[in-house]
Amino acid sequence: MLNPKVFKWFFGALLLVCVGVVFSLISGPSMPVPVRVISVTPLEDGVAVYEVLYDPGGATVPFVYQYFLLRQQENSEAVLEEVKLSEPFLVTTSSGVVRDFSEGNLNLKVKGAVYKFKSVGEYSSNGKIKSIRFVLDNY
Repeated sequence: MLNPKVFKWFFGALLLVCVGVVFSLISGPSMPVPVRVISVTPLEDGVAVYEVLYDPGGATVPFVYQYFLLRQQENSEAVLEEVKLSEPFLVTTSSGVVRDFSEGNLNLKVKGAVYKFKSVGEYSSNGKIKSIRFVLDNY
């Protein structure tokens, strides 16, 4: 049988570890929220590319720009709500990467880190699925 002093010490240490684990889970890093829409590039069929600034916080953490292919919205607030539920096709530390759009190809030029990139985006227009090819030039 355990000595009551040892049992109290062991129980206290175990409780402290559990509280520490719960605290680290609760206060862990959260998903950054979109700060503002930087630019809008209209493409075709009422679709546009939205460049959205994310500020992950901290003095040593760079700004992150996410690019979304979405239906054109009336205001920035609507865009910021929609991007919370959407997936970006490009996540980078570069701003202003959209160069030009022609023949279904959107040319992008990135100077900096690329964290995520998808080469094709799809959208619906008049009941048909259309696609846009993203061409990335990273220098």
